[in-house]
Amino acid sequence: MRKIYLWCGVGAIGAYAIASHLFFDADEHDLLQIKQMNAASAFHQPDPGDVYAFHNEHKSWSATPVCALHEAQAETASDLGTLKGVNHWGGAINAALGSMNSATNASLFSVFQVRNAERKWTFEKFFRSSDLETPIDFKCLADANQKSTDPTWTVFVVDSVYEPTDQNMQPLVMFKKVPVQPIDCAPNCPGNMSLAEIVRSSRVAKIKHEWEMVMIH
Repeated sequence: MRKIYLWCGVGAIGAYAIASHLFFDADEHDLLQIKQMNAASAFHQPDPGDVYAFHNEHKSWSATPVCALHEAQAETASDLGTLKGVNHWGGAINAALGSMNSATNASLFSVFQVRNAERKWTFEKFFRSSDLETPIDFKCLADANQKSTDPTWTVFVVDSVYEPTDQNMQPLVMFKKVPVQPIDCAPNCPGNMSLAEIVRSSRVAKIKHEWEMVMIH
């Protein structure tokens, strides 16, 4: 009977360890889901102002841009910043464990602590600054509008590119929230997909987002 209890205890700890890693931490998938970012690897050398199309039926991006709204030599501004992810559920567990003072409770803390309830990511953000007054390529603007009339595609403009200082993490792309849309049906053109529908994060990250477990700021 003791062995059964022992194995049950080991199983419970193992299940908690898996749950804490999946549901109680903050990770890159949460960052993608909440900030509606996309991995830069899906695109060919994306720059702010580039226009990309998403195939609504195939659920995939066109790797090459439709065009670039700014001239090739146009400058981009950059800014070093930090994004912080906080899992409120994981933080609450750590706070409850931290309020225990005995040696036994300290050992429990070492076992049940959620290791990544808070995460920080440092990026160099590249964007088009209004101060630079980069000229617009009006042919590209016309091409983007023409592409947007095809209900097979949803067309977005790159807002900014995030280059992480952590070499183990890939660059990320943030698009402008509203897609390019024909004037005659904007802002609710049929067939258009939102960034929330397009973002490629994990199923767990989607659940955490629905339950408002994680905040990114």
